Amino acid sequence: MPGMNDINKRIEDTLNSLDGIQRAEANPFLYTRVQAKLIRPKGNLEKLAVIAGKPAFAILLLAIVLTTNLMVMLRGSAAASAVKQEQTQFAVADEYHLDVPALYDYENPEP
Repeated sequence: MPGMNDINKRIEDTLNSLDGIQRAEANPFLYTRVQAKLIRPKGNLEKLAVIAGKPAFAILLLAIVLTTNLMVMLRGSAAASAVKQEQTQFAVADEYHLDVPALYDYENPEP
């Protein structure tokens, strides 16, 4: 089979290409630099950046914003509802002439 010999030759060429390989060497000061970065105390701004970069913080912030928006919307609609109810009561009183003074009007003792 001519195809099988071609495959074996390619396999041999690939294995022989690894003969001259050497182990990669790192910079001798790399370990010292990494240790210095790990030991160096972090400032407040760096600590805040680390905390703000976490997904849990983003979810918490989103929940606070959504809750605040919901509270503002509900409080605003409750106030608008109270005003609308008062306007409706005045409209009904005007329509049916219910604005008759009370019998016990203390400010105006005369009939």
